[in-house]
Amino acid sequence: MALFFGSRNRREGLDGPVFTKPFSGAEDAIRALSEKLDAAPPQTKSIFRDAIESIREKVRRRKSVVEALVESAQPVLILFDVNVSGKAGSSRIDFVALGPSYILAIRVSDLRAEDARAEPEDFGPKAPYPGVIDSEENAKILLEALRESGHLSGKIQRNVWPVLILSDEEDRERGNTGGSFSSEFSRVFPDIRSAQVISCRELAGLMEALGGPEYASADISAKKLNAMSTFLINYDEEVTTCPASYRTQKKPLLQ
Repeated sequence: MALFFGSRNRREGLDGPVFTKPFSGAEDAIRALSEKLDAAPPQTKSIFRDAIESIREKVRRRKSVVEALVESAQPVLILFDVNVSGKAGSSRIDFVALGPSYILAIRVSDLRAEDARAEPEDFGPKAPYPGVIDSEENAKILLEALRESGHLSGKIQRNVWPVLILSDEEDRERGNTGGSFSSEFSRVFPDIRSAQVISCRELAGLMEALGGPEYASADISAKKLNAMSTFLINYDEEVTTCPASYRTQKKPLLQ
């Protein structure tokens, strides 16, 4: 079964994308590395230059996702860089998009095209695309967190979607498949959808499809979306400041 682009859905009080946890660059990390670069001996300067360039490339790729989210004009609440932890593990999700009929856990690929082509012999030709399992794990842990919030209905729990955004060079290597997306469930985490491996330019189409009539039954009010967003902001702060094992031992006292 495939999903195809559907009509746009609008909620009263939420007419487009709103960043409730805004995007931020890595200025502090770049500044710290730049200081180390200035003080480093000549033979090690290349290490710091490479690290700075890697961070700048990550920021560039995430800025492209921000632009795609804004241009989508979809009624969603968006959180950048959400730290999650639970029984399934712990991770940082690049973007969480809370929509009226879906939730996206968006992971931005940091692979180069040549890295994606390097396929382990142990897995063979049917191995999942690099990053797919990590993306699905992110969505699984996010689902665990949102269940704690008390604002997640049974219907929307079936519409938690992992999304893996390819780099431009990965996308060129893969070829353009645009316009349709798998609606199957993950083979690893069967309570979430399978990972959608797409480019930035396909993100708006995916969001429009998921906001269409096929998923109208999983409808969340703007009030509940805001409550979930507030919960995740507090959740992120708690997980960031506490040991990773903390959340696996007891539930947080977040209201």
